[in-house]
Amino acid sequence: MSIARQESEVWNLLNRSILPYERTQRDSVWDQIVPQRNVGSTLPLTGELKFLGADGKPTTELKVAKMEDSLNKDDKGNYILDPEKDKDRFYVQLTDSSLKGKGTVTVKLSTDNENNAYDDDATEIELTESPKGSGIFKSQAQILTGDEVDDNLKVNGIEDDQKNDQTHKVALGSQVKVGYNGGELTAEAKVPIKKTVEIDLIILRDKPENEGGKPVIDKKEVEKDFAIAQERYAQLGIELKMKGGEPRIVDPPEGLSVKGDENDLARIMTDLGTSDPNDLEVFYVNNLNPGGLNTANGVSGGVSINKRFIEKGIAEDPNLSGSVRYINNSFINVNFKKEFTLAHELGHLLTDNNHFGEDYATDVSQDKITRNLMKDETSETNSIGASKRFTTDQQNAVYQNLGVKP
Repeated sequence: MSIARQESEVWNLLNRSILPYERTQRDSVWDQIVPQRNVGSTLPLTGELKFLGADGKPTTELKVAKMEDSLNKDDKGNYILDPEKDKDRFYVQLTDSSLKGKGTVTVKLSTDNENNAYDDDATEIELTESPKGSGIFKSQAQILTGDEVDDNLKVNGIEDDQKNDQTHKVALGSQVKVGYNGGELTAEAKVPIKKTVEIDLIILRDKPENEGGKPVIDKKEVEKDFAIAQERYAQLGIELKMKGGEPRIVDPPEGLSVKGDENDLARIMTDLGTSDPNDLEVFYVNNLNPGGLNTANGVSGGVSINKRFIEKGIAEDPNLSGSVRYINNSFINVNFKKEFTLAHELGHLLTDNNHFGEDYATDVSQDKITRNLMKDETSETNSIGASKRFTTDQQNAVYQNLGVKP
């Protein structure tokens, strides 16, 4: 049934049922029944609301921003974000000939996630008509963020969730929704999962349980580390899943020296890990000092054994061929780990690389090195300038390593 016919039938019904005096007030009654439309508008039949990617082309898939080019410092050393420079930016566009000459329109943008902690409430976004009189309205650049700190950053002086806020929090797999005129027109886009990677998180006890041994770290603390890592890999479209749904707590191998040296690590991987080099395993231990490392604290906060490291060793000495089983294993020292340590160690495995700005990508600015998740030693806490970001090159390295199509 056409809209015109629906409206006619509704009015005929009202005309038969209301008192004569009320019939003289047709405009007032009608306004209460049907929302006022713009003259000549046939919404939602001809109006079109859609998302545009950074290239200006329509898209139904959006990305979490890496802030690779858009995050910089001002003259006072404060971080400023320019979404118009972000490679992962997007826009909202409304086209309707009935709105020609209106100048601006307002839409509401929100995100909807399975995990409600990453829902971003509807925010008013103003769209500007361009060219003038065209009936085509476009927003400023918008970006999606993976955590609360990034989402709360003031952009162009606008607070989070206030009108024309340009940052919106999401998790992978979520929907980004936009609506116009109370939802008369809507559009949706997804933040797709490019690849799911399963991680086996293993917490050692300080000694066997039957001897009164206790886990070296609380399970909830490891789950917190994992949630932070999930936020970080959302930048790459990589979903991290915990094997078994929770960390597992195990006794240390019998006779372990507890020095955390290379012999201990080999025993742990052999006795507690799998023989499949494709399995990603992370062991939480209370001592870690492989090869007698001389770090600032005399120990290491984390160690990872990626494919490149093992393959190089085997190439130099074929007798080490059995060590292929150790590929994709990481160790985290519970006494010296930081907020991003787990995410960092997983980065060695997933990029199959070492430290950003030291072993590769040495031609970038010091500020970009400082902000990269894979720099040597991660930040103590989360902040807009913390070491928690990837680059497009690192994303491509992960995709190549995991066999993901860009």
